[in-house]
Amino acid sequence: MKKLLGLLLTAHVLYGDIVVSGDDYQVSTNEDSTISLIYTQEHQKEADFTHAFEKEVLENYEKSYGFALDSKLHLGLLSSHNQIANAFSTQIPLNMQMNYIGGAYMVDYMSTTSWLKTLLLHESAHNFQLNPKKNPLSSIAHKIVKNIPFTSLFFVPIFPIPNALESSFLLEGNAVLNESRFNNGGRLYNGAMLAMSITQSRAGYITPKRTYNNHLYFPYGTHHYIVGGFFQLYLAQKYGVDKVNSYFWNFSGQYLPMQTSDIFEQSFGQDYTKELSDYSKWLQNEYSGFQSSEGDIVAISQDHEKLNSSKEEVLFLTSDALSKPELQIISKADSTHKRHKDNFLFGKVFKIDDAYFTVASTQTEVEKIEMGLFDSKGSVLEKSRSKIIQGLLSDGRFAYFNVSASFDIPALYIGDDFYDHVNSSVFIDDADNIYYFKQDGKKRTLYKNKMPIFSLQSWYGFVTDVNEKGIVFVANSKNGSSLYLYDGEFSRLNLGDDIVDAKLLDDKHVLLATITADGYYYMKSEIAKIKEAPHERSFFFENRDDFKMSHKALEKSFQHKPYESHKHLNYSALSHALVIEEDNIDFSLGAKFSDPLGQNSANIFISRFDEETLAGVGYENSVYRLRYGAGVYGVLEKDPSISSRDFGANLFMNYPLYKAGYQSVDMNLNYHIDHDKDEREPLSLAVNFSDVKGFGKSMYANSKHQFSLFGVKERDDFIGGASYNFFHDLGYEFYVGTGVKYAKSNTDSVDPKHGIELDDNSFAIGNDPSHINMPSIDFDLYAKEVVKGGFSLYKVLNFDAYSFKIPVSLRRESIYAKYNYYDMTLLNDTNIDFSEYILGLNFDLLLLHSNSIPLSFEYIYNEDLRDSSRFRVLFDLNL
Repeated sequence: MKKLLGLLLTAHVLYGDIVVSGDDYQVSTNEDSTISLIYTQEHQKEADFTHAFEKEVLENYEKSYGFALDSKLHLGLLSSHNQIANAFSTQIPLNMQMNYIGGAYMVDYMSTTSWLKTLLLHESAHNFQLNPKKNPLSSIAHKIVKNIPFTSLFFVPIFPIPNALESSFLLEGNAVLNESRFNNGGRLYNGAMLAMSITQSRAGYITPKRTYNNHLYFPYGTHHYIVGGFFQLYLAQKYGVDKVNSYFWNFSGQYLPMQTSDIFEQSFGQDYTKELSDYSKWLQNEYSGFQSSEGDIVAISQDHEKLNSSKEEVLFLTSDALSKPELQIISKADSTHKRHKDNFLFGKVFKIDDAYFTVASTQTEVEKIEMGLFDSKGSVLEKSRSKIIQGLLSDGRFAYFNVSASFDIPALYIGDDFYDHVNSSVFIDDADNIYYFKQDGKKRTLYKNKMPIFSLQSWYGFVTDVNEKGIVFVANSKNGSSLYLYDGEFSRLNLGDDIVDAKLLDDKHVLLATITADGYYYMKSEIAKIKEAPHERSFFFENRDDFKMSHKALEKSFQHKPYESHKHLNYSALSHALVIEEDNIDFSLGAKFSDPLGQNSANIFISRFDEETLAGVGYENSVYRLRYGAGVYGVLEKDPSISSRDFGANLFMNYPLYKAGYQSVDMNLNYHIDHDKDEREPLSLAVNFSDVKGFGKSMYANSKHQFSLFGVKERDDFIGGASYNFFHDLGYEFYVGTGVKYAKSNTDSVDPKHGIELDDNSFAIGNDPSHINMPSIDFDLYAKEVVKGGFSLYKVLNFDAYSFKIPVSLRRESIYAKYNYYDMTLLNDTNIDFSEYILGLNFDLLLLHSNSIPLSFEYIYNEDLRDSSRFRVLFDLNL
């Protein structure tokens, strides 16, 4: 009952924080109230465009997907305080999409004219994929319980959002198809991404098990977008775009929405396995001429960002996706190679005044997420804030994309001055000449200092180097992506179709970054010169009538008003539970309300368990720097055998003092009072410091320092204390941890539930920081003073078992051993100490092909207890 009550009292939004606080948002609604647009005044121009463009998108998608959205679309253009190269679409808690401003960071990868158009096309596709409810049970249930993926009526499972169970491989792949088919470019036009799909096919990796699951293989989550995108292209070429899009309407017709193969056969006449196999064969046959680059391998990586170079050396980062990145420094003069690992944010490397920085995005202040240059401590170089650095001129000025001005098309600045709108990364040669591509429809023109040099029919291509012989650039080849030279005419410098980046080492050698089925290879290769121009990549949908949307501008601006988040709370979900045992009926019913920016959430509930009936409300607010929430409830029906109050409450406040890079400091105030008078009533204040680093797909934090000071007023008692935890990787997926916690109470009571509480619950109800977890006991223990020290050792194993037909897979596992020592003074002033030993096995399970669920089995031994050994199963592994 108490655990359920803890969930009901507050109204935590499932999708977490959308925006950092501190912005004044506006809201406007289109003429037919199908779109509610939320934005800041700095983006008024983009907002007016979005109203018009999104209307066209919705009209097109309604015809192509075969239905209209069943609820208003809440669409956000998020402020420049949120500089993230991303966006998301969701049905939970509302039908919504949120678009961030940092897309200029990925200008070459996305291969588009407009970042904003790409976001609206891609994320709106997700809205249509996830919104349909063809089966009447889902449709009716959604009208009642709204936006929850699963509910039930007695023992009948019901899925109000059935397509939430579909794989990301199909969802993201289909969105990539749709982002690429409206004369705006898209990732399907990126030859390096085609090479990624071809190498996956050639290695035999395009299988149902590997594609359908959120696996832990290279290229990790990217395979959903890229391999999935070309799969959707293959299907669209066979069956047409509209038939491919209508698959999602068909999928929503299932009462148990888990039968992908059946819906594939219904939609296309062949099941998923056969279509996937044919797709892999198509890739190999269509691109049978694909060639891999050859050379001397100097480094291998699981991730790639742009190479950088000076007159003397080439700089770049590599990653094993398990530990801190490694800085690679290769001398152009003699090819000597230096390397060292450090805590860099992964990005393009710059050397400034003998210090190394990377281009990245992270929290720079409590209320700002910014792009810029960051050192290995995660600290931003002040003069680089809100700048995506492209290069340095000889006088020290930056050439950069101004993030705040680049929501639509990257705005290139030199120093403080605007230079041009561009559609590629920028290269600066030794004479301070500036090279970049600009886009006009499908025509891509290279500029040198604002003067056109040559044009391609393409959306993909960027300059990598320049010498006296000409301009070296990466562009599409017939079978992928390769390296070219322009010296008045086009030449190809390497036969490889897998080239994603390159830097000249000398007149005869080049450092290539290439993509393979299992990672990125960096190799020193000889330069060839073959007369061949870049390849024009064309697709069938370029002949469709809707390829060129009108993109008409609005005749007038929409009226906007301030976004007051508490006035935009929408009914978002209804949770319920019902248990009938003989003559007793227990139940809970809770309605949730959310605003689109996630700045407010509220709930109202009523429940009956253990012959008690409770009803209450909860509310959370994160509009401002101070985040707070409260829940209160009344007791409508009491159990007469228990002395109770007529109410209960829970309150929290969180105030971040500092947050930048890897570090944060905050203060937490919590208060909990239960309707049972015998329960504890902790009022606590804690100051917490955290420095946590995690890289790639590491199962645990690679480095963690956490320190906390706390004080707790518990009825007439006071408890003070502190804790420190340390955790670090040792290499080869070994991890070690240690920690200590001290708490002391001034209580003079010998009654239970006074002093410091110890139990086997990893999650203290009421947020009492003095609570101490002791896994070996199955009862509550109370003390005046406690010292707990511990040591742990973990080893990650990588045995996996992925399944396509069964909705549970195994991704990896770990074994661990822990030792905890407790020294405590009990309420009767008796001093005791315990030694506790734990052996555990943790499984990283994948539920429904998408959701990681940690499942642990632990054996616990404490010889000083009557029951000296315990075995328990946990669904969360608390370090």
